[in-house]
Amino acid sequence: MGQAHSNNTIGMQAAAGSLGGTDLTSLVGVLAQTFSQEVVPLVLLVFLGCLLGLYLPFRRKGNVEAAAGQGL
Repeated sequence: MGQAHSNNTIGMQAAAGSLGGTDLTSLVGVLAQTFSQEVVPLVLLVFLGCLLGLYLPFRRKGNVEAAAGQGL
């Protein structure tokens, strides 16, 4: 993003993290109240799958870029 937009970028990341932390926990509570508490482990597994699905491709991309920068 560059130095000019770094403050905005950090602010957006912090806002997204806060929003995810509050909204996702509220969603789990609503689902547990609507269906039963047995839905909580399933929702947590879905969240885990989403996080891994986002993390793994970006981790690989970062390793490739780092290796290219080092001349490997």
